[in-house]
Amino acid sequence: MQLQHKACSDSKADSSGFVELRDAAFAALESNVVSSANGFIDMIYESMHMVAQCGGNLDGCECGVCVNNAVQIAQDECGNSLSGEVYLDSCFISFSSNDNNGIPGNSNQGREERDLVLSLLSQHNFNFANTC
Repeated sequence: MQLQHKACSDSKADSSGFVELRDAAFAALESNVVSSANGFIDMIYESMHMVAQCGGNLDGCECGVCVNNAVQIAQDECGNSLSGEVYLDSCFISFSSNDNNGIPGNSNQGREERDLVLSLLSQHNFNFANTC
């Protein structure tokens, strides 16, 4: 499963408990996407907004493996970023904190980057539902 794109916010968490909360949210995301009927999850876990989607060619277990790989990249490379997105060739994940302590929401720049990535992935026969 090849990394296509990764984006981590410049805004960082000040709370020492953020990484633990984010990792618990990632675990819930992985568990829920495996049991979903369509390989798509859009969920709130405490103060985290989590999304995962797999290509239609993946079964539940394959989707779980792909999402797990994307989660590992996010954990390793985004550190304590308040939000991030990881696009692999067969799935994507995004996470963001819903905490209102000065944390930015989705910016136009973020939506433009996502539109560009979705366009590039669609050229490689990877179909996402419209989640933007």
